[in-house]
Amino acid sequence: MHALQQFVGVPGSYSNLSLTAIVDSTPLPALSSITLTTYSVVGVFDLGMDGFLSNPAPFFFCARVINNHPYAHPSKELCFAAGGVRGHGDVLTVSPPSAPAAGTFSTVTGGVKVTSGVLTVNPDPNRSYQITLNPSTVRGGASTTGTVYLTRAAAPGGAVVPLRSLSPLAATPASITVPAGQMKASFPVTTKAVTKTTTLYLYGNYKRCSLRGVDTHSLTHGASDGGVRGAA
Repeated sequence: MHALQQFVGVPGSYSNLSLTAIVDSTPLPALSSITLTTYSVVGVFDLGMDGFLSNPAPFFFCARVINNHPYAHPSKELCFAAGGVRGHGDVLTVSPPSAPAAGTFSTVTGGVKVTSGVLTVNPDPNRSYQITLNPSTVRGGASTTGTVYLTRAAAPGGAVVPLRSLSPLAATPASITVPAGQMKASFPVTTKAVTKTTTLYLYGNYKRCSLRGVDTHSLTHGASDGGVRGAA
């Protein structure tokens, strides 16, 4: 610990205010392991991820999670309470387009890198196959068109595909229905201007499509099939 003291002039009845800042230079503890609740899933799946310490955490801290999997979205951090040895997070997977996909998750704390076991995500033929955006570039505040493609024709009554945007900068309907016997359906996406480069995400049955905001005048949209961020 290091104490830094500074005197600051304050108008009023008091001439000076003494401020003392405590700077903690203690390095973050290194994780001993990262485990997953399962290591093989099909399509969309929500699984748990836990990080463990060899000794109780000396203070509260969070370890940033590095994502090394193209079809999974882990929690951004694993946080440990003071005195705790376990930090919990989640992983949401999406269905690869055709073949199983493998990857890992890791953290670097205390100068030590720790990597989880390999998670394999297998394709789910019952999920929407792809979600795309066209056109690839629009002015901020304008609209673009999203299209959901199924792996097979929709059953009688149609196939309802839930839609979700993870940012207020892009809006979609709550869902889109692919008509019976059809394999695709389109929906509108409205956008807002952005002030700096920003990547947004849309999901159709948790199939991810990314939108990359470039500046205050345009949004560049890059479509991907379930987890690989792309830019047009």
